[in-house]
Amino acid sequence: MASLNYPASFASPGTTDSGLKNSYGPEAAPIPDGPEVVSSRDATTWQTPPYSKGNNAVPAIDNHSPSRKGKRLLGLPVVAFWAIIGAGVLVISLGVGLGVGLGSKKSSSDSDNSGAPATASNTPASVTADSDQESSASPSASATESSESTSTSSAPVTSGTTGIADNSCDSSSPETYFATRDEVFTAYCAIDWPNGIELFDDSSATVSDIYSDIVYTFEACMDLCVDYNVGRDDALCNAVTYASNLTSSIAGQGANCWLKDGRGLDYSARDTTASAVRVP
Repeated sequence: MASLNYPASFASPGTTDSGLKNSYGPEAAPIPDGPEVVSSRDATTWQTPPYSKGNNAVPAIDNHSPSRKGKRLLGLPVVAFWAIIGAGVLVISLGVGLGVGLGSKKSSSDSDNSGAPATASNTPASVTADSDQESSASPSASATESSESTSTSSAPVTSGTTGIADNSCDSSSPETYFATRDEVFTAYCAIDWPNGIELFDDSSATVSDIYSDIVYTFEACMDLCVDYNVGRDDALCNAVTYASNLTSSIAGQGANCWLKDGRGLDYSARDTTASAVRVP
């Protein structure tokens, strides 16, 4: 078997030269000005150290840096998180606005229903003639109160031209009144003797109003009749009609006490009206 001739740089097989132990090829010489290859514990990862080119340092590539991701809030992308928050605020605002609107509408409806004005206690009613008494005349009513009240809860007024004055006549049958100067009257409550109506005891004549004024009691109206006759021999006051509803009587006719030359046929009126005739 022919012997092998090894180059001088190689030791012959079987030698124990420490410089060639476990070496089976030429030793790699370092590359001048080149990057040094550094082994890593991780066989799959290599790191290239930074190197200089002139005065500009080039950073090494970090292959271990995690991939760049967007910021997240509560596990959601920032944009999605704030979009959800904005939608929630909008829904709450709409709900509150709707609730307030419905509440205001209901309150307004309740306020309208509770504020409806009640019918006034002095709602006017037409005066009708007594069914047992008929008159061929067309009287111009003196105390026909188209706007009188049947009752009042306030105290009677004693001055002015509005409100309800006192009326002591509240009987369903004739009453006797004693006026000044010992004059006596027979009163008829809720009865009017309008100007122009037929006289009670003379169908050929009618009632005439001879004087009118403003007073605040039925008794004052009868006293006015007595005073009117002082010093007179004719055109005497023989009867009166009084209306305690100042507002309607004065506004419509300028007075609420009418002096008359006689008693007329009974003409039904409200309970704020009373008439009286002098007893001879």
